[in-house]
Amino acid sequence: MAVIDKKITSLLLKRVKLWAASVLALVLTLFAGCESGGDGISSIGEPFDYPRSETYISRIASDSDLLYVMEETEDLNGSKINVFDLEGNLICGILTDIDTYFVRCICAAEGKAYIAAEDGGAIVLYAADTDSGEVKELYELENAKSVDKIGIHGGKLYWLGKVRDKTIDVEPIFEEKGDIISYVGKERQLGCLDLESGENTMSPFELPISFSFSGEEIKVYAFDREKGPYFADYSAPEEKIFTRKLGGADDFTFYGKEGGLVFESVGEDSKKLKATKADSETGVAEVLAGDLSNFGTACASDSGYIWYVVQDENYFGRYVTRYDFSGFRIKGNPIKIISSEYFADYPFAPGYEVATEQLSVDGFALKVLSLDKNYDIALVSSDQSASNDIKEKGGFYPLNDVEGVEEYLDKCFPYIKEAVTDGEGNICMLPISLEIPLIVYDEKNCAENGITFSSDIGEFIDSVEQASAVEGYVYKILPYNMWRFELMSYVSCHDSFDTEEFRELAQILKERCTVDIFRFTADDMPALYDEGSSVYGKLLFTQVLYRRQQEGLIDRSGYRAAAIPSASSGKNIAVCTFLCVNPYSDRLSEALGYVGQIAKTLSETRNTFTMSDRSSCDDSVFADDMFGIYENGEIVFQIPGEIYFEDFFGYKDGEMSLEELIAEGDRKLGAYLNE
Repeated sequence: MAVIDKKITSLLLKRVKLWAASVLALVLTLFAGCESGGDGISSIGEPFDYPRSETYISRIASDSDLLYVMEETEDLNGSKINVFDLEGNLICGILTDIDTYFVRCICAAEGKAYIAAEDGGAIVLYAADTDSGEVKELYELENAKSVDKIGIHGGKLYWLGKVRDKTIDVEPIFEEKGDIISYVGKERQLGCLDLESGENTMSPFELPISFSFSGEEIKVYAFDREKGPYFADYSAPEEKIFTRKLGGADDFTFYGKEGGLVFESVGEDSKKLKATKADSETGVAEVLAGDLSNFGTACASDSGYIWYVVQDENYFGRYVTRYDFSGFRIKGNPIKIISSEYFADYPFAPGYEVATEQLSVDGFALKVLSLDKNYDIALVSSDQSASNDIKEKGGFYPLNDVEGVEEYLDKCFPYIKEAVTDGEGNICMLPISLEIPLIVYDEKNCAENGITFSSDIGEFIDSVEQASAVEGYVYKILPYNMWRFELMSYVSCHDSFDTEEFRELAQILKERCTVDIFRFTADDMPALYDEGSSVYGKLLFTQVLYRRQQEGLIDRSGYRAAAIPSASSGKNIAVCTFLCVNPYSDRLSEALGYVGQIAKTLSETRNTFTMSDRSSCDDSVFADDMFGIYENGEIVFQIPGEIYFEDFFGYKDGEMSLEELIAEGDRKLGAYLNE
């Protein structure tokens, strides 16, 4: 072990300018432009970038306002910990022979870095002294199978991880409205190691999810088997504050001295950093978005600084960015947004505190259609069963005069603006995301096997049948999706099933879209993405339903996109998600400001495939295909699928004749349209 030369090479360190940095600069410009968001949320400072690393940054930690950065050594035989001050000056560095691959987490306190690493199946704790450069092995964490987080408080090390020979079985909680609350703690336990005596004790929290320090308090986020997630002080585990606002997040960290915490979004929306408090009253404010690294590489200080690792184009952590959150405040009067389902592709509106509530399908429709005052904004998707009723009968505040809305819609494809504008010219909804399911195919493999994709449904099925006879290649398209797409397409432009067109369609779907041809395979994603897979390069085609996944293929060569045939209209049915403002909201001004901020953000966001200017999307052959598919789209507010879908299954399974299907469908459709 040795101390690295403490020479400071330059005070004017070169700022890194990667794509991720430009994205973050954009969203933070938007944030700064929304000084208070109308609800008392303050802006945050400009980003400060620390020196770029030539090797992989694996972990970071903070000790007061000092930043500890662990990265690989150039020979990959160990690791080094560099310590920087707030100006980005290198204070010191420590070399260790601990391979970063085996490091699970680090923390820092009182001039020492603490490292939890796996060693021969055991979890061993090390301490690295910044003054002497000495790295000392302290203790083996008894019974720990793995460790996800460590922290020092009051001379004790708190650790979160799995315990050997202990399996935790937790059933999900089903609420009255049908929501499922799942335990996301990964069977973790929370332990406490006395650094002086070496005594290791386990906390009374049965199902801990995470923990962090807020001043003198140790806040624990845990799960109750009957009521779901909650916050509690480590010293008072029985005093639970239940809240679901962190969603599926499994880590957080406190910044400043006022109890504010930040956490990373999860799922498809996992590139956002959000802020809230450890209570059940305040909402959640989105503060950063961009190419964030894993949240395990984030830390904060009592001064209000937040540090996190930014990835490069190869997804390696390369440099650390710091933001000053000391002036950031959450007032506790959030904008209330309701929906009937979880939306992953959520809009980014920096500077606004929101509280979301997911209702049952019927409860959501009733609240919107009855002009309930107890919400500010409704989040509606065009493929929801009640979307047509909500569009036709809901009362929404017109958005024509909201700054940025009309300008954004003028940039969109005409069919999008048409869908959100009523007969009197009022803009009733703000479209925030659009997606059209499509077929991704390997151009070379399909050409070699004579497979093409036609807009005619019969010829399209011919190609699928042809693929089923080709050995050694992978394809996937589910019959359920074909049935759903084609029936939705038909209903979008017909008010009766008693047509020859429907008779032909129903027979084709029953007789030719069968499970032996339209089949499921688990190999399609490895064949598409995983270069290390044995099936990579053997893809013929697969269905890709979500735009986020489609967007990820823009820069990959060899792939093309084709539309799924439309039953009758010739248009590609697009699923659109909208924001609708409640005219009876008691926070109307703030709600409209929120909508305006989202419109401004969307106007400057690339690869949304909503805007008619081709230059709004990246340049590639795949992007050209996608743009053409989305340009030929159509938004349809769906009638309830219960009118026809269940009966179609009865017809498909031989329980109902075609004429009975038609008669029953027209009876239900007529009752719905004339109610």
